[in-house]
Amino acid sequence: MWTRCLPSFQKAKEWVASGRIGDVKLIDAKFCFNAPYDPKHRLFNPKLAGGSLYDTGVYVIEFTTGILGEKPEKVSGFATLAETGVDDFAVINMSFKSGALAMLSCGTRAHVNRDAGIYGTNGRIVVYEFFSSKKCELYDNNNNLIESFEDDCQEGFVYQIRHFNNLFNKGKLESDIIPLEDTANCADVFDKLIKQWGIEENL
Repeated sequence: MWTRCLPSFQKAKEWVASGRIGDVKLIDAKFCFNAPYDPKHRLFNPKLAGGSLYDTGVYVIEFTTGILGEKPEKVSGFATLAETGVDDFAVINMSFKSGALAMLSCGTRAHVNRDAGIYGTNGRIVVYEFFSSKKCELYDNNNNLIESFEDDCQEGFVYQIRHFNNLFNKGKLESDIIPLEDTANCADVFDKLIKQWGIEENL
């Protein structure tokens, strides 16, 4: 999950972990775009693992679990289905043992603002264009800007490549940024939502 390697994501996670916004109560993240409907395209073709959950939902889920560092206890959601039977728009709610809630959405039929918000008892964090973020800001409860972070790298995948190289050079088989367990947990969220939505998977 390359987006977890982005410096802006790491800075937001650092602010959360160090208690800069107190206890996290809500994470709001959306990744939606408007694609022309084509039943043969991978986005809409069930035989090609189509659907907004698999394509963009993975990013909002992994953003949330990455920031909080925990697996959701409860997962629920609603989705609209394309004519091919795959989800083309969805909202996802998750609750965590820490007390945090997540309000997420993913979609392939409408453009939506992609700034993510992390709201705590002592302030909030905005991660701009979280999917490919270069900037995040920390605010207090009075909406005063406390700290800002910005990265000028033009290609976000650079950080994933550097991280992988570092792991390889150290002989590590697991990343501390993207633990293997997180992938299994994300797949579990997928399974629960697909079942709720009554989508028959085509393997």
